[in-house]
Amino acid sequence: AHVPVMEYFMLFPSPSKLKILVLGGGDGYVVSELLKHSEYIRTIDHVDLDRTVIDVSAKYFPWAYNLYSDNSDKVNLIIDDG
Repeated sequence: AHVPVMEYFMLFPSPSKLKILVLGGGDGYVVSELLKHSEYIRTIDHVDLDRTVIDVSAKYFPWAYNLYSDNSDKVNLIIDDG
């Protein structure tokens, strides 16, 4: 339910591209949904505490496969406490 609500802000584009911070969400779903609107996004900083969750998600969830390598110009993955 949180992703559709988040996408509403994309209906009101800013004159400049957005810099977005995602805290948590190691499965990558939120980042993958945001990238559907990449024309409005400059960068996405994704901070997650556990690299293992990200790696397992990339193996089993289709939206997470190559999410960070294919979008390295937009997405900065930071393994740290948000």
